[in-house]
Amino acid sequence: MKKTEIIRKSSYFLLPSLLLMVFVYAIPLLTLLYYSFASWRAITPTCPIGLHNYTQIFLNSEVSRSFARSFLIVGITVPASVIISVILAHFLYQRIPGWQFYIVVLFIPIILPIAVIGVVFTHFFTTQGPFNLFLKLIGLGAFTRNWLADLKTAIYTLIGTAIWWEISFATMIFYARMMAINPSLYEAAVVDGANETHLIRYITLPQLRGVIQFYVVLAIIYFLNQTFTYVFVMTGGGPGYATTTVDYFIYLNAFKYMKLGIASALAVSITLGLLLLVHVYLSISKEEEME
Repeated sequence: MKKTEIIRKSSYFLLPSLLLMVFVYAIPLLTLLYYSFASWRAITPTCPIGLHNYTQIFLNSEVSRSFARSFLIVGITVPASVIISVILAHFLYQRIPGWQFYIVVLFIPIILPIAVIGVVFTHFFTTQGPFNLFLKLIGLGAFTRNWLADLKTAIYTLIGTAIWWEISFATMIFYARMMAINPSLYEAAVVDGANETHLIRYITLPQLRGVIQFYVVLAIIYFLNQTFTYVFVMTGGGPGYATTTVDYFIYLNAFKYMKLGIASALAVSITLGLLLLVHVYLSISKEEEME
């Protein structure tokens, strides 16, 4: 049997999966694209309006502010998660006393739904919550407040919660990669007088470079699309619009203001931006492999 004939017959087995992917992904995406060029309020017929929705979202100041909040979350959460997780993974690899217990503790946030985490931390940061009680205990009672209801601290409280969850995931990824590193690299460096800072800088970071790049792209995509749960459970976008991120703003336009065309245009814009990010990452990765 010819090779082409084998490939043709094998492709029949992929047909059910391809049809399922078209039904689950392609049709909704095409529908979303269509609605982004139309005016639709769910209870009224759709009316094609060209690029009006796109011009509206770029002229809307609240859209730009919601993007700014999302980028603020990404700009703080991703670097902080990488730095903390690399350090944690390094010391776990070094088998510090109690390292097995620490792995179990670090793994706990991963298995908890973000909605549950949001509910727990909402109570944690209330006026009478454990965090304020801790501040009073160490003599910093003047700084106590309702952290999620304060315009100045609400979004940073969300960021802190997101980092707490994210370092669990990132540490596991980095630690898994470090298990493939030859221990003799560290042993030789220690013999030459290297301290922990030198080990992290000159061995751990170079060895984790590819994984870190992959994680950063993954985390950026995640935090531009998946901060909705944190915002919905913990603040509802408030106080005011202080924690309204772009994904939550899409939700508000779609299901509260019933501006489904605007929401679709925003979703399409984010999707295109993320596809561009992935393309840049793949191009850089390909160039590095060819060097």
